[in-house]
Amino acid sequence: MRIEPTALSAYTKPPTPPQPPKPETGGPNAPRDTVEFSAAASALLQAQQTNAGERVAAIRDAVQSGVYQIDTRTLALKILPHL
Repeated sequence: MRIEPTALSAYTKPPTPPQPPKPETGGPNAPRDTVEFSAAASALLQAQQTNAGERVAAIRDAVQSGVYQIDTRTLALKILPHL
């Protein structure tokens, strides 16, 4: 079968509709996302960070004094899903 080049020239690509301009993705005029936390959420976050610091200090002291005990069953249960 032979394709004649003149038959292909009859096909024209349909015109592309105009596209709206894309928003600016960078630079000083780009829109910025913002997040605002309520006072209750801020207080909870602060309390969690304080408790975490105290907990880390307590674990560090227990490890350094040699009295820290690792619950091997809990450790194994945490590791198994990742294998």
